[in-house]
Amino acid sequence: MDDGSTAIAAGRRGEEAGQREVGPGRRSGRPAPPRQWLVRAAAAISAVAAAATLAFTVATAYRLHVPLPYWDEWYNILHFRSFAEGRYGLADLASQHNEHRLLVPRLFFFADEMGFRLSGLFDLTVTFVLQAANAAILILLMRRGVARSAPRLLLVGFVLLLLFTLRQEQNFTNGFQLQFVGVFTAAALAALAYGAALERFGAGRRRASLPFFALAALASAVSAYTMANGVMTGFVLAVAALLRGAPLRVPLATALLSLLLAALFFHGYVPGGGSLPAGEIPSHLLAYPRFVTAYLGNPLGDDLRAAQALGLVGLGLAAAAAFSVATGRRRDAEGLVLLTVAGFILATAAVTAYGRVAAGSHQAFESRYATPSLIFWCAIVLFWFPALVRPGRATLGAIALGTLMLLLGLAACWSEATAWPALAARTAALRHVADSLLAGLYDAEAAGTYENTTAEEVVGFAPFLREHRLAVFAGADYAALGRPLEPLAPAGSCAGTVVARADPALGADGVRLSGTARDAATRRAPTRLFVTAAGRVVGFGSASVPGVPSRLWTGYAKARPGDALQAVAQRPDGSLCTIGEAVVASPDPAGG
Repeated sequence: MDDGSTAIAAGRRGEEAGQREVGPGRRSGRPAPPRQWLVRAAAAISAVAAAATLAFTVATAYRLHVPLPYWDEWYNILHFRSFAEGRYGLADLASQHNEHRLLVPRLFFFADEMGFRLSGLFDLTVTFVLQAANAAILILLMRRGVARSAPRLLLVGFVLLLLFTLRQEQNFTNGFQLQFVGVFTAAALAALAYGAALERFGAGRRRASLPFFALAALASAVSAYTMANGVMTGFVLAVAALLRGAPLRVPLATALLSLLLAALFFHGYVPGGGSLPAGEIPSHLLAYPRFVTAYLGNPLGDDLRAAQALGLVGLGLAAAAAFSVATGRRRDAEGLVLLTVAGFILATAAVTAYGRVAAGSHQAFESRYATPSLIFWCAIVLFWFPALVRPGRATLGAIALGTLMLLLGLAACWSEATAWPALAARTAALRHVADSLLAGLYDAEAAGTYENTTAEEVVGFAPFLREHRLAVFAGADYAALGRPLEPLAPAGSCAGTVVARADPALGADGVRLSGTARDAATRRAPTRLFVTAAGRVVGFGSASVPGVPSRLWTGYAKARPGDALQAVAQRPDGSLCTIGEAVVASPDPAGG
C-alpha cells in the first residue's frame, strides 16, 4: 500500500511538473491555445516596433544634430567663461538656473565643453544612456513577476517603444535636456535601493539593509541636484515605506533626511517660474488637477480632453496600486518599487503644475514632459500586468490593460512616424544660424521660435565660442574662413544658381545668399557650401531642408553691394566644385 501510494503520488508530482515545464505556449505535443498565439503575435509586433523606434530615434537625433548651443544651453557659456577666467568655484556648480540647481548636469556640460569641444554629442549620448538605464530598471523589475517568454518580450517591446519614441523630441535632440531624463533615472535608482533596503529590513537583516538605505539617500541627493522636482524623491520613499507597513521609525527617518536635503537645496533660493500668486490659488484650484491629468496624458498629444481622460485613468490605476500595496495584496519588492516610480512622477506632475499652471494646461503638452509621463505608464502597466493577465484566460482586466497598452503603443508609433518634418525644419533653421555665426553674423529670423535667447545675448556669447574654438567654431569649416579653397573640380562638375543681397539685419556688411545646387554626375544636392570672394572663403551655406533631396540652399557672407561672390559646393567625396557667381545687390527696400 505504501509503495503503491508513493508511486501514485510520485506520478502525480511528475505529471504536474511536466505541465509546469511545458506550460501554455511552450513546446508540447499539443498546439498552444489561440490566446497564446495572440500573445506571441503581439510580442513579435511589439519587439519589431520597439527595435524600429529605437533605431530611428537614435539615428534621427545624431543625423539632425547641430553643434550649436540651443535654448538654455547658451547660458552655460557664462559658467564656462567664468571657469576659463579662474572665477569659478564649487558653489557655482550648484547655483540656481531658473528653479533648478543643476550641479550634476553641469558636470556633464563641463565634460562636453572640455573633452568634446562643446559639440553637444557627449550630452546627447548621456541622455540616451540615461534613458536606457530607465528602461533597464523597469525591465528588471518586470522579470520576476512575469515568467513566460512571450509576455516578457511583449513588455520589453512596450517599454522600449514608449521610452524611445520621438514624442520626447526636445529631450532627445538637445543635450541640455539630459536632466529631464536623468532626474528620473536617479529617482528610479533611489526607489530600487530603498525597496531592497525595506525587503532586508523586514526580513530582520537590518545590518544588510544599511548600504541600500545609504544608496537610496545618495540617489535622492543626486535627483535633487539634477532637477528641482528631485527634492520630492525622499518624501515619496517615506510614503512607500508607510504603504509597505515598515516600522514607523523608517519613514520618519526618511522624511527627516529629506527635509534636511530640502533645507540645503532651498538655502538662498530665489523663487521664480510661472506659479500663481498665493492669493489667486483658491480661485484656480481646478487648474492644478487639470494640469496634472494633462501631464499624465501627454503621450496623446495636444488633445486636451483625451489627454485629461487618460490622465484620470492613470490616477485611478495609481490609487488602486497604492491600495493594493497598503492592504498587503501586493507584497513583492518589485511592485513596491514600480509604485514608487509612478508615485515620484505624480509628485513631479504636481510640482510642475505649481510652477507652470499660470501658462495653462496646454503647457503640459511640451515634449519634454513626455518622458516622465511615459515612464509613469510603463511603471503602471508593469505593476498591473502580473495581476490582470493570466495564461489562457481573457479577463475583463486583461482586456482593459491590453487596450491601454495598444492605445499608448499606437500613440508612440504615431509620434515616431510624424516627428521628422518639424525636426528637419528646426535643424535647417539651426544650421542657418550656425552658418551666419561662422561668417561673423547672426540670422535672428532663422532662429525664430527655435531660440529663447535674444540676438544680443547670442552675439555676446559667440566671441567666447570663437576664441576657444568651441561648438560650431571647432570644426574644419571655420578653419577655412579667410583661406583659399583648392583644388576645385573642372567647370561643369556642379550646377546651380546664386543670388546675393545685402541684409543689414544680419550685422555689418551682412549678405544673405540663396539658390540651387546639384552635383552634375550624381545629381545629388550638397549639404555644405562655401562662399568665396577673390578666391578666399568669406561665408558658408547649407541645404535649406536637411535629409531630403532638395537642391535649395541658403548661405551667409560678409561683403558689400557690388562685390562678386562665388558659391562652392562640397561633394560627398570631399571634392569641391563651383556652383556659380553673383554680384551682391543692395538691401531690399521692403526690408526682406
